[in-house]
Amino acid sequence: MRLLTRSYDEFSEYFNPNIEETLEKYTSDIQGIGMLQEFKLLQTNSPATSPDVFARLEENIKKLQERLNDHYSPRADYYRLLMSHSYYEHHEDHPSIRSVLNETIQLLEEHPKLGSRDRNGVPFFHLASLELRQMAFESAVDNASKAREMFYPKMINYFNAGALKIWAMIYAGKVEEVEEVFKQLAWFIEFPQSMHNVGIH
Repeated sequence: MRLLTRSYDEFSEYFNPNIEETLEKYTSDIQGIGMLQEFKLLQTNSPATSPDVFARLEENIKKLQERLNDHYSPRADYYRLLMSHSYYEHHEDHPSIRSVLNETIQLLEEHPKLGSRDRNGVPFFHLASLELRQMAFESAVDNASKAREMFYPKMINYFNAGALKIWAMIYAGKVEEVEEVFKQLAWFIEFPQSMHNVGIH
């Protein structure tokens, strides 16, 4: 009721900063998704390991981070993390990959509306993949399990996480447990590919 008694100038002064900041956050989102789409387009039209692609990606990550320092948006930050993961994977920078994935998991936990079952599961999948490469097999089993819990059953992401878990279990010496996981994935060959989703991204 107090707002209804204010003058136009007072009303404008009260709301404009909030509106302007909301628009700035929206602009951060637009710039972030634009940079991510540009990277994907460059990947499609250039050799996979082209240094120009990743030089441009590094430039865009820095630009987006600078903008987020002034106008933070969780969604734009998520796009930054996706691009950063691709950048560090290209350079095989394992410590930075782990850091970015953990930051992604934390961001999605703090902002539930930002996530989805697949989106929440993907960083755990990538962590399991990284740990398999680093021969941290027990941790790979755990993170592959977490990814599977989040993915929709009978979809390709669920299958990929299960296959990753099987490899990690074999290397971890848990061969006796592999058969049960394998049985859970046997349905995959019984259905046409059109019934499955697009996979890890």
